[in-house]
This record gives sequence, C-alpha cells and structure tokens, in this order.
Amino acid sequence: MGMFSMAEAFLDRPMDEILGELPLDPKVKTALLGDENRFRDVLDVVLDYEKGDWKNLTFSAEKSNLDVKKMVTLYLDSVDWARMF
Repeated sequence: MGMFSMAEAFLDRPMDEILGELPLDPKVKTALLGDENRFRDVLDVVLDYEKGDWKNLTFSAEKSNLDVKKMVTLYLDSVDWARMF
C-alpha cells in the first residue's frame, strides 16, 4: 500500500483512475483514496512516521493499536523486506 500511496504523484494522474487499472483488494483501494478502514489506519501510521509527524503518529498508532516504541523496529524491518524485491 505504501508503494501505491505515491502513484498519483509519480504518474501525474488521479488516484481513482490509477486504482481502476490495478487488481487490488477493494479495501486497499478505498484506503488509498482516503476512506476510513483498517488499511487506512495502518497507512496513516506509516505516513506519519515517514514525515516525522510525531504528534499524529502517536494518535495514529494508538488508533491502530500499535506500540509507538516499536515503530523504529517495525519500520526498519519493512524497509529490509522491501529491499528483497
């Protein structure tokens, strides 16, 4: 999801148009369009972390039932995982 969250900027096309061409789960598409669901909650945590928005990160993490103290480890693990592909 994180990779697709920037597709609009990379492709200079509306997100709904891009997502219409991709075989993604409808819940993921909805989250990428900004609608509230579990996927969006997790994406908000990642985006807040990447932006260094610590105030919103605390709120987003609590909403997603994630431990803020584990965020660094989780983020670095996800970066390592992404490098494998």
